[in-house]
Amino acid sequence: MKRDVILKEFKPEARQLLTALSNIIDSLTRLKGTARSEHINRAFLTIHSLKAASLSAGLKRMAVISHRLEDLFAALRLGHIQVDQTSITVLKEIVSTLQKVIDAASHQRQEQLLERAEETLEKMDKLSRSRLPDASLVENLPLDSDIRNALTEYDDHRLAENMRAGCSIYEIQTSVDLESFDRKLRTIREPLAREGEIISILPVLKEGPGREILLQLIYASRLQKTELDVLLSGPVVSLAGASVQLLASGSGAGQGPSPGSFDNSRSEIDAELALSEPDISGGERASAKSRSRMVSLRPIFDRASLAAEQLAGQLGKRVRVRFEGRGLIIERAIAERLSRALTHILRNAVDHGIEVPSERLARGKAPRGCIYIKAERRGEKISIVVEDDGAGIDPDLIKERAVGLGLSDNAGALGDDDCFKLLFKVGFSTRSEANLISGRGIGLSVVEKALKEIGGEISVRSQRGSGTCFEMIVPARLEKSQADMLKSAR
Repeated sequence: MKRDVILKEFKPEARQLLTALSNIIDSLTRLKGTARSEHINRAFLTIHSLKAASLSAGLKRMAVISHRLEDLFAALRLGHIQVDQTSITVLKEIVSTLQKVIDAASHQRQEQLLERAEETLEKMDKLSRSRLPDASLVENLPLDSDIRNALTEYDDHRLAENMRAGCSIYEIQTSVDLESFDRKLRTIREPLAREGEIISILPVLKEGPGREILLQLIYASRLQKTELDVLLSGPVVSLAGASVQLLASGSGAGQGPSPGSFDNSRSEIDAELALSEPDISGGERASAKSRSRMVSLRPIFDRASLAAEQLAGQLGKRVRVRFEGRGLIIERAIAERLSRALTHILRNAVDHGIEVPSERLARGKAPRGCIYIKAERRGEKISIVVEDDGAGIDPDLIKERAVGLGLSDNAGALGDDDCFKLLFKVGFSTRSEANLISGRGIGLSVVEKALKEIGGEISVRSQRGSGTCFEMIVPARLEKSQADMLKSAR
């Protein structure tokens, strides 16, 4: 009966996801550059949600097909498969078949349709082409080695696509006050994106008594350098002191918008989504001894939440991760520790906290669990709260394990706070046996160690049956002594 309830909920959700995916696919042929890339990213996330929902509903074959679709959209994003009428037709055929699977009247009909979807996927695989030599085009650009190292494979692909389209490539540098950084970034993004494509945003915190950021942008456009200078110094962008270096002159300079510029059909929401934040996944490296790389929390949150959703799918659970405050920026050294800590906490929440759908339904909860992440600045500190609506922590179980591990002789003397502190001890786990996911008592001790290295701290509170809340407090910027210590530890 409980499985029937889960399947009943799965069908409308799957229909909604597949309809959204179909609409995204329809839009790909009329969009270009950044607009198209963002829609491909949306498609990828939509398919990932479909895969997780399929696993939760016990539809493993559907989940495997969804996983293969993820791979295909990843190939589209990197240009390994061309977005053309042929690929769009095949993708729409796959989605249409999956929609029929949802509405099939019998299991036999479902299996026939799933087999058809798999056959159509084979067609898509044959559309894969060998990659165009993106690296050979990009490697000749006169980029600083630190900027070169910070660019991702996707950045290389976008640079190459713009160069093939005849666009010029520029490096723009300007100094921005730390307090006004986010506001200034919002101001310059849209005007630049209308005339070209912002490939990468690389903020660098300057050392010294001031609070200035050196903002570096890699930019592709058909604008000539004189035209770009006018745009930057004009009243809208207002970067009169910006330095502009021409890295590669394009054959299409002065001949209209670049392939990565905004499409007029895009909504304001699309435009906002297309404005990428500094990306830690590209390997934000310290640029020199005198500079400290800054990164956004956005990629850290996205990566941790993806790990949580993937784990939920493996465990037959369903989870939604919500965010607030992803636009905050911190030093790269802090980000590295925080990223690992956040991933451990989210995986811990999914493994130990969030219940399987049937158990949640029995407790009067929605079948899909929720994890809420909120980041906010508090003076020179940043608070990151991770709260779930799962089963909560059972202090009695902790006391029992503490006695069994010889960590306490008098379990009755342990209060709830004492119990929660035990969670961070090396070797402590509420699991009696280790599995591939947990049980070795390492995860939360690693979290506490990583945070202490950057002058941070962590606390936890929990209510049995209602959920658990972890709060991490980290500095927005390291003191020089801490930075030196972390550097020597690498």
